[in-house]
Amino acid sequence: MKYSFSLKPLFVCIAMAMPLSAEAVEVRIDGSFDGMAFQWDGLGSMLARFRAVMIDGELNICGAYTNSGGRKYSDLNREVMRQATIKMNGTRLLNDLRYFNVISNSQKDVYLEGSNAACRTTGIAATPEEIATVEIDVRSGTYRRR
Repeated sequence: MKYSFSLKPLFVCIAMAMPLSAEAVEVRIDGSFDGMAFQWDGLGSMLARFRAVMIDGELNICGAYTNSGGRKYSDLNREVMRQATIKMNGTRLLNDLRYFNVISNSQKDVYLEGSNAACRTTGIAATPEEIATVEIDVRSGTYRRR
């Protein structure tokens, strides 16, 4: 079964890092996070929030998303995140954004603000000018459930 969606710009919107372990870091989502939202052809949708954050001298990408519409759309949204990439100045930094926290749909009305976003390091340093170019690249077109 094929599904398609249309991307809708959400908004361009200081996060404090909270170490959970030696490897895992999370930040609280606030108005400084960028976002994307889309609606599937059916009843499902996704809202994602992300931000580039410098932690210990390395660029980290922090993010979370929420689903609506049931299991079928959760599966499709997970596939979108699997195929999504993070780019800076057009150069791919990270593949597969399934590490983003999945947040309860009850937080959708507040655009996930106050929820925790999972972070992953890119292993590089970046200037504020470079950070300003960070974006999620999501393939448009048809997705299939795995």
